[in-house]
Amino acid sequence: MDITALGELLIDFTDVGESSAGMKLFERNPGGAPANVAVGAARVGLRSAFIGKVGADVHGQFLRETLERERVDCRNLLTDPDAFTTLAFVQLGAHGEREFSFSRNRSADVMLRERELDLELIAGSSVLHVGTLSATSEPSRSATLAAAKHAKSHGVTVSLDVNYRASLWQSADDFRAAVALLLPYVTLLKVSDEEAELMGDALTYAAPLTVVTRGASGADIYREGTHTTRVEAVAAPDVVDTTGAGDAFWVGVLYEFLTNGGKLDGLTGTLAAKSASLCVRKRGAIPALPTIDEILAL
Repeated sequence: MDITALGELLIDFTDVGESSAGMKLFERNPGGAPANVAVGAARVGLRSAFIGKVGADVHGQFLRETLERERVDCRNLLTDPDAFTTLAFVQLGAHGEREFSFSRNRSADVMLRERELDLELIAGSSVLHVGTLSATSEPSRSATLAAAKHAKSHGVTVSLDVNYRASLWQSADDFRAAVALLLPYVTLLKVSDEEAELMGDALTYAAPLTVVTRGASGADIYREGTHTTRVEAVAAPDVVDTTGAGDAFWVGVLYEFLTNGGKLDGLTGTLAAKSASLCVRKRGAIPALPTIDEILAL
């Protein structure tokens, strides 16, 4: 397996305007940052798998079918009969920026337990990709940490996407503590400029390679805390929805990393910038993720 992603798989109910009666309309889109990476990896030709949980409901079945249709290995995607599938309502601003509201209290994705991990799948992967939202609460925090430990002990590169949503964390200190628990196992770290400011330099530049994303201003790549590469953004003619853009960017970084023999030196981020630019031109996260042919044609 090239990339195994672990974490949240959820429904993004995306703002699509108003009905004739003036009521807000939302479109059901599959999403969740780690799931976006799993699907994005499959679309660029990598072998990918997903580890997580959905509820035994119509949304959970829809999400499973979506990943299977995208050729993502779902052997360790579990269905929890006692929890509902996580829902996120995404309201869009004039330029595609997002405001999130979550229904996630003890929902399926945070109920993943350490004993439910497919350790052989993790050990047999080139990259284990996780996000910090699976560390917001137990038991998924312990499961995520155990997966990262197991991956590193078997020579698997651990990739971490730092994702801060204030309503999902007990506090900013709890967020920083969760990041600090995971960082010793991480080789590739993705963090936005806003999250980097919240984390502080000691956390932001602790990984061997850190990529700080800056939205329309591009990104910066750091090796051991030293700036090595400036990644210029690729302008999109019309930004529809920025949901999933960071994940599309990270798929490009992981693709370059793997096709470069797993070397940290020489990463340019050019393909990643094109991938993000294509993603923001469509609504939704998974529906907007580009294929490798679309990226190379840009």
